[in-house]
Amino acid sequence: MIFLLQQSTRLGSPVWGVLIPLSIFLVSFLVTWLLYRHFSKQDQ
Repeated sequence: MIFLLQQSTRLGSPVWGVLIPLSIFLVSFLVTWLLYRHFSKQDQ
């Protein structure tokens, strides 16, 4: 029970917790935006 109360520590550097998710979000946002632009041009 004592082990469950201890605070967990982050494995590795902040790159895995901050930069990698940020880069995944930016790439997915860019792809979504480009797809929106592509298909919105065809509707006009």
